[in-house]
Amino acid sequence: MILAIGLLILAGACCWLGMALLALSQPRNWRTVGLGGEIESYARRLGWGLVVMSLGLTWLRDGLNFAILIWPMFIAVSALSIALLLAHRPRFLRRVAKPLQREG
Repeated sequence: MILAIGLLILAGACCWLGMALLALSQPRNWRTVGLGGEIESYARRLGWGLVVMSLGLTWLRDGLNFAILIWPMFIAVSALSIALLLAHRPRFLRRVAKPLQREG
C-alpha cells in the first residue's frame, strides 16, 4: 500500500518536473522566469524523459489499463499548473531553472 502511494507520488512529481523542463526549454518562458543566459540544450530531452518515466511508473503501479487513465490526468494537471505558475508566479520556477542555466 505504501509502495503504491509512493509510486503514484513519484509519477506525479516526474510528470510535473518534466512539464516544467519542457516549458522552460522555450526561450520565451526562460526569459519570463528572469534568468539570464541560455538554458542547457539537454533540458528538452530530460523533460520528455521524465514525462515518459511517469508513464512507466504509473504502468508499474497499476498496469496498463489504469496507467492510460491516470497518466493523461497527470499530464493535464502538470501542464495547467506550470502554465499558471508561468503566468502568475514565474519566480517560483527559478528553483527548477537555476541548475539548467548555461554558464557562459
